[in-house]
Amino acid sequence: MTSEPSGGEQPVIEDVFPLTAVQQGMLVHTLRSATAGMYTSRYEVLLAGEPDHELFRRACELVFAWHPMLRATVVWEDVPEPLWVVSKQVALPLRFAGDDTGPDAIDLTARSLVRVVLAGRRLIWSYHHAVLDGWSIPIVLGDLFAAYDALERGDEPVPGEHRPFRDHVAWTRGRDLGAAERYWRQRLDGFGEATALAVTGPTGLSGNAVHRTGLDPQAIAGFARRHRLTLNTVVQGAFALLLGRYSGSGDVVFGVTSSGRGEELDGVESIVGSLITTSPARVRIAPDETVVPWLQRLQAEQVEARRYEHTPLTRVREWSQVPAGRPLFDAILVFGNYPKVESARVESVRRFDRNNYPLTVAVGPDLAIELDYDRGLFSPATVELMGEHLIALLDAIVAGPELPVSRLPMQSVAGLTGPHVTPAARTILDLIPSDSDTVAVVCDGRSLTYRELNDHAGRLAADLRRRGVRADDIVGIRLPRGIDFVIAILATWKAGAAYLPLDPALPAARLDHMIADSRPAEVITDVSPAPTAGFTANIHPGQAAYVIYTSGTTGQPKGVVNTHQGLLNLVTGLAPHYRLQPGDPALQFASFNFDAATADIALALTSE
Repeated sequence: MTSEPSGGEQPVIEDVFPLTAVQQGMLVHTLRSATAGMYTSRYEVLLAGEPDHELFRRACELVFAWHPMLRATVVWEDVPEPLWVVSKQVALPLRFAGDDTGPDAIDLTARSLVRVVLAGRRLIWSYHHAVLDGWSIPIVLGDLFAAYDALERGDEPVPGEHRPFRDHVAWTRGRDLGAAERYWRQRLDGFGEATALAVTGPTGLSGNAVHRTGLDPQAIAGFARRHRLTLNTVVQGAFALLLGRYSGSGDVVFGVTSSGRGEELDGVESIVGSLITTSPARVRIAPDETVVPWLQRLQAEQVEARRYEHTPLTRVREWSQVPAGRPLFDAILVFGNYPKVESARVESVRRFDRNNYPLTVAVGPDLAIELDYDRGLFSPATVELMGEHLIALLDAIVAGPELPVSRLPMQSVAGLTGPHVTPAARTILDLIPSDSDTVAVVCDGRSLTYRELNDHAGRLAADLRRRGVRADDIVGIRLPRGIDFVIAILATWKAGAAYLPLDPALPAARLDHMIADSRPAEVITDVSPAPTAGFTANIHPGQAAYVIYTSGTTGQPKGVVNTHQGLLNLVTGLAPHYRLQPGDPALQFASFNFDAATADIALALTSE
């Protein structure tokens, strides 16, 4: 029986015990949130047929009687710490309805933090994430349908064997945090600021939205098996690269959510409650490290971190060097390895979650990807592109296991512009054809093919090297707008140097300041071909590509160095939006003194 006592009687209390640290965090964020439904989760189950309402009600009553956490509410006022209070009986939170699923939020003062709606063939099971997790729901629904089947046959339903959730609470509270503190202090040493996200906002919107995408899991699974990696490791690696490219950092931190059901506690897989943990994952991206050894190192670090995954996140943040009041991370990755709902009555299952992080990337066992994002910070277009980049990185990992991680493209080959694009692209030069007779550039009645442009730039690069220009040197280009300037840019890159535009039309004082400040190794004023063989340096993505000086409106102009990796990321990010096709003319409009001109030139030259 699960009927609540009538006549205003106080409920009969079955058990009282404290919340875990993770549950306390969920409670705090829910109470502070201005958005309804924070940490409310919902399972929508499409059934093979509409159940008998009376049998379904009786099955629900049994399941609520079997699982204490379905009868639990949280008390946080006038107590030293928040407590779970489990009633012996509660009013069954079940209703039969049409399409109306009720309010989004779960009432934290209710005797049960679960809500069940049966609408025809649709079963909507909503709950606060502090009381149940994604692992528990298949257990509960499995018991529900097993009870229904038994009642339909006229048999007595038998509950399964489940270890009580309070045992998990006692286990987590009894752990010694000394070793955890030493581990997290060392792991997060030197990290002082959350990894920046590519936010669009503020957009003026509120609430969350979800973008869904996916890819063929067979290739990823095969790659993981061949190299003794878990799917979770491969996905974490791709997500780390995504954040690294977007933030421009080789040292990123994001949250990873785990089921929290390790091997330390016997029977933990049968517990119904919220055991999930969220811990920081710090990933260092060494540009020259090849894909497979890098992922294997990442996997070893994951295994070590799981020993300390039940450490309260508030304590981990305190032990880090992130300033007080600031988050450790703004994005989390959830890799779902939950059991499936085992019942012939189930046709499909969809899950919806909401948390306090600006960006949550949830990946299912079938590698379906959901990006749940704060609409106040991200536009749909930004998140859609982020999803495309994540899939492209996963594809690139599979296609190029022997490549350095810095050479994995963030844009799929088909999503760029021409058939010459390969996953091995390290710089823009790798994307510009060198032997095509198609016209590459036109100005004032003069034109050069890609072959001619490459030949001319290569010979000028050889001449620059002969004059002593080396990697990471700065080469000034003091030429008017035109084809010669484009030749000089490519020649400088081929020589391994970074170009500095020195527009002759600028005031002499500004030019003098730029030259004195940057101290270029050479200044190109003429691009006459040198009688020598061409030269192209082996360029690292982290090398400087060009230097642009600020306008100087608030003081002396300042030089800003931009890398080849940054330029490559910019172009591969813009290409899907510009959608230039081979033969399309592209007007070079921006002044060469602004880095917009570099993007214009690179986009046009890589469209063949």
